[in-house]
Amino acid sequence: MRFVKTALIWVVVIGLGYLAFHFIWPLLAPEEVETDILTAKVQRGDLRKVVPADGVVEPSVLVEVQSKASGVVEAIHVEPGDEVETGDILVELDKEQLEANKRQAEASLAQAQASLRRTQRNTTRQSISSRESQIRQHEISLAEAQDSFDRIAELYGKGYATEEEYQSAKTKLDSAQETLEQAREQLALEQEGGEEEDIEAAQASVDMRQAELDDVLEELANTTVRAPLSGTVLTRPVEMGSAVRSGTSGNSEGTVVATIGDLSTMYVRANIEETDLGNVQLGSPCRITFDAYVGWLWNGTVTKIYPQGEEQQSGTQFQIDIEIDQEHAQQESAGGRSGGGGRNGGGMRGGGGPPSGGGGAPPGGSAPPGGGASPAGGSPAAGSESAAEGAAPTGTPAAGGKPAAPLTPQLFPKMTANVEIVLEDHSGVMILAAKYVQYDETGQKYVEILPDPENTDKRERHDIETGFTDGMRFEIVSGVEEGDTVVLEREIEEEAGRPF
Repeated sequence: MRFVKTALIWVVVIGLGYLAFHFIWPLLAPEEVETDILTAKVQRGDLRKVVPADGVVEPSVLVEVQSKASGVVEAIHVEPGDEVETGDILVELDKEQLEANKRQAEASLAQAQASLRRTQRNTTRQSISSRESQIRQHEISLAEAQDSFDRIAELYGKGYATEEEYQSAKTKLDSAQETLEQAREQLALEQEGGEEEDIEAAQASVDMRQAELDDVLEELANTTVRAPLSGTVLTRPVEMGSAVRSGTSGNSEGTVVATIGDLSTMYVRANIEETDLGNVQLGSPCRITFDAYVGWLWNGTVTKIYPQGEEQQSGTQFQIDIEIDQEHAQQESAGGRSGGGGRNGGGMRGGGGPPSGGGGAPPGGSAPPGGGASPAGGSPAAGSESAAEGAAPTGTPAAGGKPAAPLTPQLFPKMTANVEIVLEDHSGVMILAAKYVQYDETGQKYVEILPDPENTDKRERHDIETGFTDGMRFEIVSGVEEGDTVVLEREIEEEAGRPF
């Protein structure tokens, strides 16, 4: 009986030990950590501190052409995309009613001109006859005054007439001569035209009819809508039979018959965050790319900063104008992009920040910027040559079977532009993603190099010196050589809901 009791105790002890080993021990044992090994090559490239911005392309000159006349479109001479010169006809409106008004105005003017000629002829004949009669009377008066003066003068010389009689006779003679001269001058004026008031009234009527005709002729000319400048027709909203309202009559807005832009000079109107306003200045260089032309890069210059901001959901933004250098577009090479600006981050790129992982943090909580390079090594660029192939227009093959240089893509208004306003530019430096840079207990930066890129177990520590950073990558000043393979081993975070 004692033996059985001892055996049962041992069975219970062994059972509890088995249960503890299989169920309790795994809970107390240290958890195995799953790691991932990343490698990258140290390469040369460009690092930049940039302010990212999004905008749209606008032509330097953009005109909405409105008709000065109202009517119905009866002829269209251009289509969107056509090149036009100043004065070229865009559309023509119906002219039938204005042609009738023109004939009526011409008839009224001819009638007024005839009335003026008749007035000039009639009034001149009557006035001349009256003036000639007055001159004859004044000539008789002058002769009488001359005879009287001669007689008084003779008596005065002999002492039979007084001084007063002599002066009175002389005054009458002078007055008769002056009156005759005035009458002769008036006759000369009458011979040049009719009565001044009547002729002026007739002339005013002619001027009024001429003004009416000029108005009709101007309205008739306005039915032919011409290009106010040389450029490209961007839109033509009207069609045959469309009713067009005048843009100069009343308070109604005129009908836009065409939009013309000068595409020889283009600019980007972009928005920057309020926090970046102090870093952007007039003349700041810019790098501009377009989603439509992958692998192509345009240079630009900030030409205007608008003084008033606009409130957006993300905060206050300020508009800027960036002139595009369209003549010197270039294809980006792999590894040649800055990578410093993003479309989703907003704000200025560059400067230090806490690490996002990869390597220990230095003492005191100071840490390197977060990573952002390609984990598989190679170029840290945002794109590659292979991605750009076939995206941009290319030239025809040249002699000898070699392809010609690719044609520069054409920019169009309202295209979305991705802009990087360059604050600092470091070209041709050795670059390494920030996540590959580690820190020891003293804060010394180092990386682990693979002497044999195929063997990730054998590693060498290299202390490094870093220079400029764009927030995602470091400039490596010393400690590694171009082409070295850098390794990083990091823990793999368990995904939510992932089973053991």
